[in-house]
Amino acid sequence: FPVTIPALYRLGDYSVATTESGLAFLLFYTQLDKTGEMEISALKSCLKKLSGEAINSGNYISFAMIKPSDAKTWDIVQKLLSFQEYLLITIIEND
Repeated sequence: FPVTIPALYRLGDYSVATTESGLAFLLFYTQLDKTGEMEISALKSCLKKLSGEAINSGNYISFAMIKPSDAKTWDIVQKLLSFQEYLLITIIEND
């Protein structure tokens, strides 16, 4: 499916890609490359912006994310996710 990536790549932003069947994917920009560590401040920014969208629309937003493999990062991410009132988040364990 075609993915529209913002012309200006910025940490802390997110975009939405929709398949032809109508399934939507959230793309969080939280790291500089595939081998880099997650930028926690970028994740916080994505969650804040997405929560704002949910509040403004009066709806809950549901999405899934892959559990970070690093235990220290996972602990921080868990704390961030616990404060999200309008986001219904499913964590996927990456085997």
